[in-house]
Amino acid sequence: EEGKKTQREREVAAAERLYSQLPEDLAGKMRSLWDEFEEWGSAESRFAHTLDNFQPLLLQHASGGRAWREGGRRLSEVLERNARSAEGSRTLWEFARENFIQPEIDKGNLIDDID
Repeated sequence: EEGKKTQREREVAAAERLYSQLPEDLAGKMRSLWDEFEEWGSAESRFAHTLDNFQPLLLQHASGGRAWREGGRRLSEVLERNARSAEGSRTLWEFARENFIQPEIDKGNLIDDID
């Protein structure tokens, strides 16, 4: 939670460092794509967000939900983190809910605090 307070500033600083190492034309193109991603400005950027959110769910499930269990994570936290995931692909989001999230709830690795 503490890291979230400065996450945006750290991401921008890291991006600026990376882009500064590229040739100017490529740096501009990459920065433009990153800005588009950050703004959820296109169908492609929304899909990229869905994939970006899909990976941690996949890894959590592949590890047997260990970090969720050890951290006492709640379904409401996972849903908040993924609130916009379906915007990029409802199919992937529904797949993740059914195949990655629900099994971890069923095993007790993720606390279902949604009524």
